[in-house]
Amino acid sequence: MPHSVIATSTKNRWRETIINLKQDFEQRIASLAAKLQESERRHRTLLSNLPGMAYRCRNDSEWTMEFASEGSRNLLGVEPETLVAGHIPYHSLIHAEDVERIRHEVRSAISRPGAYALQYRVKHASGQWRFVWEQGRPILDNEGHVVALEGYIADMTHGVENEGKYRISEERLRRVQKMEAIGILAGGVAHDFNNVLAAILGSAELIKMDIEPGHPGREFLDHIFLAVNRAREVVQQVHTFSQQRECEHNVVDLQLVVKECVKLLRSTLPAMVKISCHIDPDCSPVLADPTQIHQIIMNLCTNAWQALPENHGHIKVSLEMCDLAERVTAGHPDLHAGPAVRLSIRDDGSGMSAATRARIFEPFFTTKPAGEGSGLGLSVVQGIVKAHQGGITVESEPGKGTVFNIYLPPQTGDETETPTESETVLSGNHERIMFVDDDELAGHAMEKLLSRLNYQIKWFKHPEAALAEFRARPAEYDLVITDLAMPGMTGDNLMAAMLNIRPNLPVLIITGLIDPAIMKRTREVGLGNVLSKPVSATALTREIAQRLTHRAESALARPIATPSEAVNRESTSS
Repeated sequence: MPHSVIATSTKNRWRETIINLKQDFEQRIASLAAKLQESERRHRTLLSNLPGMAYRCRNDSEWTMEFASEGSRNLLGVEPETLVAGHIPYHSLIHAEDVERIRHEVRSAISRPGAYALQYRVKHASGQWRFVWEQGRPILDNEGHVVALEGYIADMTHGVENEGKYRISEERLRRVQKMEAIGILAGGVAHDFNNVLAAILGSAELIKMDIEPGHPGREFLDHIFLAVNRAREVVQQVHTFSQQRECEHNVVDLQLVVKECVKLLRSTLPAMVKISCHIDPDCSPVLADPTQIHQIIMNLCTNAWQALPENHGHIKVSLEMCDLAERVTAGHPDLHAGPAVRLSIRDDGSGMSAATRARIFEPFFTTKPAGEGSGLGLSVVQGIVKAHQGGITVESEPGKGTVFNIYLPPQTGDETETPTESETVLSGNHERIMFVDDDELAGHAMEKLLSRLNYQIKWFKHPEAALAEFRARPAEYDLVITDLAMPGMTGDNLMAAMLNIRPNLPVLIITGLIDPAIMKRTREVGLGNVLSKPVSATALTREIAQRLTHRAESALARPIATPSEAVNRESTSS
């Protein structure tokens, strides 16, 4: 048979394989998207049924609201967006006789872990004073600093006794407790979602290794990688909105971040949509999380694309310095006169009415048909911008397109973190790796991927079995990689037990559930950074290489314990 016929037959088989994989992936994504929409529906139902107001506010002198539920209408006679926009600072609604007491109680409460409860008076828009009961909790960043307060405020006016104390019914208490279930539900969905994405990404990485550059199947693989990135951003939106995901801000040049986003968008937008980019090379750096800036650009550009009539139009992305004047900042409490870095996304689409513009940043508000939009995109963007100490404005009229302007404070520091475009996947040198993950799909993909990258890997589905193996042969492994949330034993507890046996053991935790409290605890016990699923082969191999290099260069490593010594040490420590 001619070589050309064989090559064509091989290409057709590969194409069919990749098409089947793509279809299976699309079915999985559709199923997970349906679960996510159901989670969002439950979230909306819980918030709308609560008799009081759920909130998130900054830990500042005015308790600036970043989110307020619809219960603010009944509790305060104020629209949620009015509170969030800062037109009515929340501290101004508290009775003057109660303000200082509340400030003192909040400062005392946030100095210790756990929830706190407050009782005070607030003024309704009608002029009536109402007695309220509040339960809140401080939200910490990775360094343990309080960045926000989250909680629930209930109207206790009818339950006030003569002594001035407040009562709340068991039914209201049960409803308050439901608020905690929201975060648990979002985290559980995100964890399962990330495990599936990890399996898909790992399988795609394996196929990519078998396909030479220029192979027609690479086009379909690129679609899979792009779809995984989109799905990962959906999970990040859930984390950002529910404040499950914490971020680190560094001094960053945004030029490369914008270029990478536009490059990605060009490969995903329909051919009839033109996207152009103007970047000022002298634009000042900003203090930011590059991943969240990427999320802002992708969300706003996706909205711009969807606003274009029949997928025909032009999206313009620009990054430049500007000087904000007092007239520009008037009415925008997050903006301040002076130099700023401006990121603009402009489209020539259908535009928005004044009524729509007034609501676009409301959580779950969407103009799309039911089931086609979560309504979280722009509220997430606004939350990210506020977390970066910036401001966002929108200009739009029906038939005249829309422009979103993001203003961020410039930085003058010398050290700048610049994202790199390197996609190098590092190979191993037959290092022995113990891998622990209870998820069948993600674990199988990781096992095959690391084997192909020249590592000797042994996969354990149960942490107890992995610990038993390590106790018997602690010197047999150069590195241990584990999931975090597993039945029977968590990854951080597993690592702690192994390090008790062999203190110089290189370890790496990869998880689909990012909990700031757990992240902080892993650093405190010396487990280092935690990778979030799905993780690319590039990032994975880089982290593995760093840990193995650190082990090789460590001149102060303590001797490896024999199995009997390890048992004695564990007995002594317990």
